[in-house]
Amino acid sequence: MCARPLFRDFAALVFLAVVSALHPATAGTWTYTTAMKNMLDFEGVILPGDDLRLAEMTKDEAPIYIGVDSEGGDIETGMRIGEILRKKEAYVTVRRCNSACVFIYAGAAYREPPTRRPLVGVHRIFLGDLSADLTPEQVKERYDTILAHIRQYLQRMNIAPEFLSFMQSFEPNEMHILTKAELKRFGFGEIDPIQAERNIAWKAKRIGVASFELRSRYARIQKECDDIRGATTEQTGRMYDKCKATILYDISPETYLKRRAQLDAIFDRCVKLGKHIDVDDGDDFTIGHGIPVKCVSD
Repeated sequence: MCARPLFRDFAALVFLAVVSALHPATAGTWTYTTAMKNMLDFEGVILPGDDLRLAEMTKDEAPIYIGVDSEGGDIETGMRIGEILRKKEAYVTVRRCNSACVFIYAGAAYREPPTRRPLVGVHRIFLGDLSADLTPEQVKERYDTILAHIRQYLQRMNIAPEFLSFMQSFEPNEMHILTKAELKRFGFGEIDPIQAERNIAWKAKRIGVASFELRSRYARIQKECDDIRGATTEQTGRMYDKCKATILYDISPETYLKRRAQLDAIFDRCVKLGKHIDVDDGDDFTIGHGIPVKCVSD
């Protein structure tokens, strides 16, 4: 059964949100948070048209950075926003993300670090304006079509198949806030797994190794260097940088220290000249590959 056409016919009936007469549904607002047009906040109820506004405001931007504070709203619009976010490799942080907002959160390529627990609430999907004249068979057909459409969307976003069933276990008047363990279990991690694979492939290519070898080096860094990572002094910070770079770029500690000293000397010279050092690829990459650097003006 083709879910999408039928879904469009009654998408307006589906409202996954806690919106009462005391809190009338007003369209959410997209606002730029800085002069840069790739950083936006969304606040309010998700209503049809919010996806079109996001698309227009970010039409020439990627990646984008989104902050969300929403009690929920229209499912179809939430999923369309999620599709835009995934295409634009969006970074998403949430203050509150309930009901249909979870579909926006699902679309993020990157999410806030797991050290902070986002307030993401879910409950069973319901029909917001259902005619009492429909037969049980007609209601079931509509409901099953909605679920099929959502299931397909979640699959495209690499969210665990069992997440929808988990949502359905909470009544509409029960808002379940997902725990850190549940977020991880259902696929709402810090980074989408497909995006993570792409990132690994890109980094491996830059370093000049296979993805498997890069993962092996990351595992060594975690095992051999992470005890240093928690230190706060400049000296121990440098020790961690050396440990990481020697493993990641397969260079000796002596080579690292020599290149580090050369880079620091160039940096000091640039400062005296009122310029800055040209290391767009970062210190580690520059040192790891022995890339020549120079002073440049602003």
